[in-house]
Amino acid sequence: MNPLSDETLTLVFIYSGEYGERVIRNLINDPSFCKSCGLYCDFCKYGVYSYVRNILAAIELPSPSELPAFIDNPEKYMPRKLPKAHLCIASGLHKDLLLGLPEYIE
Repeated sequence: MNPLSDETLTLVFIYSGEYGERVIRNLINDPSFCKSCGLYCDFCKYGVYSYVRNILAAIELPSPSELPAFIDNPEKYMPRKLPKAHLCIASGLHKDLLLGLPEYIE
């Protein structure tokens, strides 16, 4: 199956940190994610939407603070293979990994 030939938008996430995880959990409508109403929750948003089928991969990379200041070989920290998708969303990555990402996902 070629995900790019389908009409449904497909996503790949490459992230580091809480923000990327929050975005993914919101898109898949994770039941443990929404805490807005607290004890008064009536589960209003559950079952309304979920984009879990659109997300082909969610890859968490090390935090920029755990990596060297300069990275000459970004491929050392990237996964070996990424699925082809319509859109790659990158969040919270080390600046050198972010700069190397376009060549990596082509």
